[in-house]
Amino acid sequence: MRYIKTQWLHDDDDEFPSLYYSSFDDKGDEVQRIEVFKSDKILYADHTNQEGIDETWLYNTTIDDVLGCDEDNDEFINTEISQSEFDKLWQNPNNPKFKP
Repeated sequence: MRYIKTQWLHDDDDEFPSLYYSSFDDKGDEVQRIEVFKSDKILYADHTNQEGIDETWLYNTTIDDVLGCDEDNDEFINTEISQSEFDKLWQNPNNPKFKP
């Protein structure tokens, strides 16, 4: 597993997230995502989220897609993070996807 934090620099205060935290499996497919908005709203997605039903869902994103988005674009800043850093965010009591 690999874990990426993506900061998205934009002026749309609460329409789009300003931070994404993603976990990727060994094939490079995204399996979990946390979206953080400037208003402190947080959304969680995994394979159980459904497009059109949930506020967010997985978009068939790969780690190569994510890491490639900041190559020619100053809006996105990607940082690889540790599993423990990701888990601290995912294991939030307000996360309906987290099952202790």
